[in-house]
Amino acid sequence: MSTIQVIRHAIGGRCCLMLTYRNYSRVVEPYALGVDAVGVLVLRAYQVSGGDEVQPIGWKTFEVAAIAGAAILGERSSEARAPGPDSGGTLNVTC
Repeated sequence: MSTIQVIRHAIGGRCCLMLTYRNYSRVVEPYALGVDAVGVLVLRAYQVSGGDEVQPIGWKTFEVAAIAGAAILGERSSEARAPGPDSGGTLNVTC
């Protein structure tokens, strides 16, 4: 399965993903896959753990081309997360 297929499957199944992104492992709750304002395919997700020490958790936008690996982990928490002001800019959603 390609990275995009894994992301789409995780969004549809409401599953957490383990990503390798810019040399850091991260666990994320994926919410949307789409194209940002400059035409880059991105994943909008809430990072639960991992990443760098500066911003280890919170809303993130990940460039799909920079994701080195993605694996489905299982169901995400039942806590609904409303996108906050730090959840990223406008996104033309594809999934």
